[in-house]
Amino acid sequence: MQEAGRQIVREELAANGTGLPWADPVEFVKKAATRHIEKLQNLLSSNVSGPIITDRSLIDLISFLEMNGLKIPSTINDMLDDISYHEEVLYVPPWRQIFNIDDERSKSFAEAATEHEATQDAYVRSGFRMTEIPRGSIAYRVDFVEAFGPLRTRK
Repeated sequence: MQEAGRQIVREELAANGTGLPWADPVEFVKKAATRHIEKLQNLLSSNVSGPIITDRSLIDLISFLEMNGLKIPSTINDMLDDISYHEEVLYVPPWRQIFNIDDERSKSFAEAATEHEATQDAYVRSGFRMTEIPRGSIAYRVDFVEAFGPLRTRK
C-alpha cells in the first residue's frame, strides 16, 4: 500500500493547498492519517488475502509531530486504537546510494537520517520490534520480505 503522505503532498501541491508537512504539519498528518485508514479499510473490505504491507503507518505520522514538538490530535490516537499492525516492523534505513530529493520530499539525507532515528524510537516505544531489510537489489529485498514468515498482529 503506497504511502498516504506522498499522495497528500501531490494533491496539496496540485491544488495549491496548505496541508503540506512544511506548511501545516498538523493538517498534513490529519489528512495522511485519514487516507491511510481509508486505504486499509478499502483493502480489508475487498477480502484481500495475505498480508497488507504499508509504506509507513500512523506511528510514522505521530513521530513526525513529536519530532517537530507538535501536539498529537486525539483523532490520530483514536485511529491508532482502532487498528492492528504486525508486531514486527520491516524497514530500510536511509541509504545514500538510493536517496533522492523530489517535489514530495525535499529533506536532505541528514534530515532523513534524523527523522529515521526518531521514527524508529517511536516504534520501539510503542512496543514494536524492528527488523532491517538488508541492502541489496530490489529483487533481493522483495525476496527478504516475502520470506519473512507468518504475520502476527498486535492491538
